[in-house]
Amino acid sequence: MRCYFTFEDRFLATQPIEGVSDDDAIAMATIAFYERIDAKSSPICDGFDLWDGMRLVHRHASARNHTLQREHFGSDYWRETAEKSLAQAEEARGRAGRMADTGARRITLEIAETFIMLSKLAAGLAHKNQW
Repeated sequence: MRCYFTFEDRFLATQPIEGVSDDDAIAMATIAFYERIDAKSSPICDGFDLWDGMRLVHRHASARNHTLQREHFGSDYWRETAEKSLAQAEEARGRAGRMADTGARRITLEIAETFIMLSKLAAGLAHKNQW
């Protein structure tokens, strides 16, 4: 299988994933995608497609179709989405602070970080749509 990292529906980078089931490949591709975002890899990606030969196994579209989003949603929408995502991140951080289970706390903090990434993405889209 091959994972294609995308930005605005264009393939930017690829990573082979071999010898695993579809479910395991999806998990591995998802981890690789978020590691790229965490590492602020260049080029920036906004999703990925996982292919097994000519068969599309999975499409992760965290911010797919920016062109359509820009046409249908203005800067106010994205600014509001950024604010909501930050609020959700703060809520998740608060819950994590009250958890005794370290594994659950770690996962909840990772969820909070995901909301922060979504907030940054939405803020960027709000900025792009100000024209």
